[in-house]
Amino acid sequence: MASIDFICSFGNERTDEKLFARKLNEATMLTYQDLDFGFTVRYPSFFIEQPDTLDNNVGYARFSYGDYWANVILKCSPSGITTSFFV
Repeated sequence: MASIDFICSFGNERTDEKLFARKLNEATMLTYQDLDFGFTVRYPSFFIEQPDTLDNNVGYARFSYGDYWANVILKCSPSGITTSFFV
């Protein structure tokens, strides 16, 4: 499970934060299974699975979502899950 701790609001009536939260809550969750270590990760269907060639580590998976106001990256490995959020 991934969470986002901070999102900048622009003061709009329907803020990007609220639209993203709604999209995240309503998204179909897909499941990724690592073939080397067998762990599974669930991620929102609107995230894009990045090729594992972005990292040389075995058991590495990366999923991302990008929009004009934010980039969210979910990185998974046998040692855990990290989330990066850039505004």
